[in-house]
Amino acid sequence: MQNVDLSDADLNSVDLSGSNLLDAVLDRADLRFANVGDIDWKGIKSIKGANVFGIKNAPAGFSVWAKDNGAVEIENDAPDH
Repeated sequence: MQNVDLSDADLNSVDLSGSNLLDAVLDRADLRFANVGDIDWKGIKSIKGANVFGIKNAPAGFSVWAKDNGAVEIENDAPDH
């Protein structure tokens, strides 16, 4: 998965464990409840607006890094009324 552009991808509940995400773009990707165990995340190019709510098996430091780089934690994508 190196150099992949997953902008706006629906990755809800997907098993990404063990993925190499070097230079990956995950902008606005829906990562809710995705298994991110053992991912190589330190080379992710961009994660702005990605939803990391409920991610599973996150490597140490990943969640903080993701939010520091623009990711969000939103339970659902229903519009507010």
